[in-house]
Amino acid sequence: MNERVAQWLQECPLVITGTGAVSAAGGSVETLWEAVVRGKSLAKKLGFTEAKFAGCQVPASAVEPVKGSLLRKSDRLVQLAVKAGLEAWTQAGGAGTSPERIAVFAGTSRGPVGKMLESAGRLRIDRVLPSSAASSTIASLSGMVALSVGACGPALTVSSACASAASAIALAAEQILLGKVGFGRRGFARADLPAI
Repeated sequence: MNERVAQWLQECPLVITGTGAVSAAGGSVETLWEAVVRGKSLAKKLGFTEAKFAGCQVPASAVEPVKGSLLRKSDRLVQLAVKAGLEAWTQAGGAGTSPERIAVFAGTSRGPVGKMLESAGRLRIDRVLPSSAASSTIASLSGMVALSVGACGPALTVSSACASAASAIALAAEQILLGKVGFGRRGFARADLPAI
């Protein structure tokens, strides 16, 4: 973030009006916060192969069945991001905002790994679905969240490892301060391990 934007933020602070989360604690910010307050560790031993390692896994009960054929074809990461995005959108009271003034800035360190692996597997069997290109790109994250809230402004997914969320926040703040968007839906999504 440049010095001018930092100065603008000091003069005109931005407010986060809605939050959303889907985590190993459950399917809402409330369940995640309750786990944090209790000091409950969400990590457990996971073993998708012979190797065991610690990780966090979203319980199936945290996510309702996916509605809509386009979202159903999307990667699990995208589906979880849309659920969290809708929670934040509802809390923020975003309805009634002009769609052209709504932007989505998402951050992820890996992108839709499950769809990438699926596409790679299909290449070996010589049959690639036409939807594979769109659903396996990193842009599918912000694009599907934008579609779910009716955003027609910019939809941008940032991937800068551990700084992805911070980068998405900075970009959203910058665009709001520059007057290019009126409502920035910023999010962070990470699903390194596809659901098996």
